[in-house]
Amino acid sequence: MRQLPNLLSVARLLVTPAVAWMILAGHPWAWWTFFGGAVSDALDGWLARRFNAQSAIGLYLDPLADKIFVLGATLAWTCNGRFPAWLFAMVIGRDAMILLGSALIHRKTKRRDFAPSVYGKISTTLQLCALGGCFLLSDAALERWLWACAAGTLVSGADYLRTGWRMWNGELEVR
Repeated sequence: MRQLPNLLSVARLLVTPAVAWMILAGHPWAWWTFFGGAVSDALDGWLARRFNAQSAIGLYLDPLADKIFVLGATLAWTCNGRFPAWLFAMVIGRDAMILLGSALIHRKTKRRDFAPSVYGKISTTLQLCALGGCFLLSDAALERWLWACAAGTLVSGADYLRTGWRMWNGELEVR
């Protein structure tokens, strides 16, 4: 049971190329495979907390699996024309900023505690909902989710930038 959260993260990493291919090919199982990956995003964290199964590798593996899964599905839907390129660039830009910022802060401060913020979790949820909407919604209904996704991405990006700036300047103590 202690390794189940990490196994779910690894499964999400491994299924990502299949999800992207299925989306691009219009495969009938694409929705269900995507849905399983999206649910595993919430399930692995819940299981780790519920059964006190958090691990050092899980702290890195879970967010990496989340980013790769969202990236794969987003790229596929962008190529299919259902997810706008400007929003794809925004999602990728925010994630690149987070990765680069955490690497720079770690280099300067040796800090390793880069927990996801509530805004980051909301942003990921909105991204997954928008990606799920690419399967199910009309263009008009999808557009609302895409704008919600953009707003969530901007807010969480600004929050991570503010938090990173405070870490860089030593205003947040190391936990």
